[in-house]
Amino acid sequence: MQSVDFTSVDFAKRLKRLLKNPTTIEEQYVNKKGKLAYGKATLLRFSKLLAHLSGKATIGFYTCESNGYANLLAWDIDERFTEVRAEVIRSLKRRKWGRGSFLTTGSDPGRGKVILCINPRIPQAVANRIAREIYDEVVAAFADTLCPLRLTSPHKKFEYRPSEGTGGILRIMGRKLRLDGSDAPLEQALDLNGDPSDLKYVKPVTIPYAQNETESTQKQSRNWIERRLKSPFTGNRKDAYSCISGFAYEALKKTKDVEDAEVMVTGWCGMMADLCGRDDAKKQFMNEREIRKAVQYAKDNPPRKRTAKADAGPRPEPLSKKSIANSRACRPYQALAEFVEAKRLNPHCFGKDYASLAALAGYSDGSAASKSADVAENFGVLFRLHQGARHQAGSEGTPTLWCLRCEGETLQAAYDDGIKADRFREYVENLGPARFRLVGGKKIRCSPEPVPDVLPAAA
Repeated sequence: MQSVDFTSVDFAKRLKRLLKNPTTIEEQYVNKKGKLAYGKATLLRFSKLLAHLSGKATIGFYTCESNGYANLLAWDIDERFTEVRAEVIRSLKRRKWGRGSFLTTGSDPGRGKVILCINPRIPQAVANRIAREIYDEVVAAFADTLCPLRLTSPHKKFEYRPSEGTGGILRIMGRKLRLDGSDAPLEQALDLNGDPSDLKYVKPVTIPYAQNETESTQKQSRNWIERRLKSPFTGNRKDAYSCISGFAYEALKKTKDVEDAEVMVTGWCGMMADLCGRDDAKKQFMNEREIRKAVQYAKDNPPRKRTAKADAGPRPEPLSKKSIANSRACRPYQALAEFVEAKRLNPHCFGKDYASLAALAGYSDGSAASKSADVAENFGVLFRLHQGARHQAGSEGTPTLWCLRCEGETLQAAYDDGIKADRFREYVENLGPARFRLVGGKKIRCSPEPVPDVLPAAA
């Protein structure tokens, strides 16, 4: 049995990569009511990850990003870990996904988790369906034995991630907080044989799926809304926004009219507000402006249809962190690159507002994100194709249009490709020309068309 240092920098880097390089986490604490809770979403610093692995802090990772794509699949087992994990592993191996899986121990011998690492990310709905299928297979396997799976509280003692709602928070390794102040054991990573592992063997698996899922997926969507509207909501403000975003996409499946979709989502959100256990989440569900923004975003960014033709050509690879020497330029670039990869957008032309960029990159507000974007643009790793339009009374505004330089290309080449995109042409037609353009690698201010001294005579 090998000895593994789970607190080392090398192990932390490997775990972070396998979890799809999460950018935000929530830290666990004991609230005023004396219960364990997670705080606000904060930027994941590498030092915080090391503190978590050494037991000096306790953090939870998002199983899904706010854009609706899953980072991983997991099964959280709180009773009979050895028996239950064996069935989960069998289900994974039947799908030939064993090489992408690993285990973690829990706060006592009867607890633990099974983690499946994936690449690339997959839509949350697909991840939820697969996680539930394996969950059902495990429960069914025990039903056919002399010792069926009878858990004290099934919905809490054996769970799967991501769930139907937001995907939630999952603590992976580290040390569980205890209300009595005592120290729980530091948790370990294990291979599928149950031996401590440095996880070097883990190779994330690619999960195929059809975007145009048939009647079963549509039925699942309807059931998700029904279940969501009957279940208490214990998430925070960010979880509430993710739920609103899910409602927006579901509403637009039922109607193509934005105003009708807003009415649907507002009704669902009103019901969710009554189910909220936290005031910040309740306020989010009652925020009409956030509902309008979510519906408009869902309208402007429909789910991408995966086709053999679309996936035939190689996608441009974003610049690596090592190739961006300026850390302040790297931060917004990497956040945008993660967003583009998850949504499978054109890296040379895509929209993103500064408030959303701030949330992705961990800035305090949109102004701080804008200033760092200035640094990245001056450093030559990105360019803002069009400034968009500010939010005004009666208008939600239009997000900034971005262009990222990728591996093996110049910023000028990326820019030249970006301005050929239909979305850029739509911006120019609806909002007017961009304030700046890139010529010979240099940022040039676009001069407004001169007004003639003498107006032409009327015809």
